[in-house]
Parts: sequence; C-alpha cells; structure tokens
Amino acid sequence: MFENIWSANLATFSLILEETTNDDIAHLCIEGLILSIKICGFFHMETERDAFLSSLGKFIMISDAKRLKPKNIWCI
Repeated sequence: MFENIWSANLATFSLILEETTNDDIAHLCIEGLILSIKICGFFHMETERDAFLSSLGKFIMISDAKRLKPKNIWCI
C-alpha cells in the first residue's frame, strides 16, 4: 500500500512543512517524513527513501542562517 501512496505523502508533508508557521503541524510533518523513511528502509524501497531524505534535507537550509526557523533546526 505504501508503494502506491508514498509520492502523495511526500508532496503533502513537504508542502505543509514549507508553508506552516505552526510548531505542532511542523512536528507532525517532520515525524511523518521520518516514519516514511523508516518504512522505505524496512521494505528496501531505495528510490523512495532517497526522495524522502532529500526532502527532509531541503529544510535544513544551513547556508541561509537569516531564514533559519525552529522547524529547520528540528529537521537537523
């Protein structure tokens, strides 16, 4: 089932995490990304796992310290 919905989950978590200013929602999105990475690892879904890792890494934004927000620190 996860193989069929992973791309929708990735898009949803990424979009909401990018746009939200609510800390609780950001925590839930980050947790969703982390759990999705674990599921992909368990089922040996390498391409999908790499997509989730890339999306999570996008929110770290270490190069731009002025725009760094708590949700970016949580992603680290």
